Amino acid sequence: MSNRALHVGKTPESKRNYARYLDTLDYEPTINERFNFKQTSQTGEELAKDTSTKKRPKNVSDQIKDHISENWIGWIFVVVGCVLVYLLYDSKVAVIKIDTQISAQGTQIQELKKADDESRKLDQEQSIKIAETTMQISTIQKTIDELRTDLKDMFKNSTKMEDLKPQKIDPLPKQP
Repeated sequence: MSNRALHVGKTPESKRNYARYLDTLDYEPTINERFNFKQTSQTGEELAKDTSTKKRPKNVSDQIKDHISENWIGWIFVVVGCVLVYLLYDSKVAVIKIDTQISAQGTQIQELKKADDESRKLDQEQSIKIAETTMQISTIQKTIDELRTDLKDMFKNSTKMEDLKPQKIDPLPKQP
């Protein structure tokens, strides 16, 4: 059995961590010790030291994570600011809705007051008519009572049938 069967591969997380570790390192040229170069007294380009100023390219998600980890305080302020702007906008909309409801209710109240005033006016007119009708009824009742008493007196005083002939009587007095 070979050692390969016993080898366990790296997890994706450990691969990412290793890649991030490599990204933090600058380019360092490797020197292969197996090659035997001739020694010279001339100085040429030094390959053992890194002369490149470029950094290794990073994954976009790693760049985003690094940026957020370095600037998390600023991002907290941005998020809190966005939440406050949303709340202000939402409260302004709610206040406008409440204002329209209040104005609609105000117009309804004005209409109800107007209808109430009209009904009170009608009640007054009806009360006046009832009072007038009551006065007319009482006047008619007095007239009827007077006629009854007159008729009773006529029957008591009259002994003959001829005396009981109808007389012209004004049934109702004229109203002013």
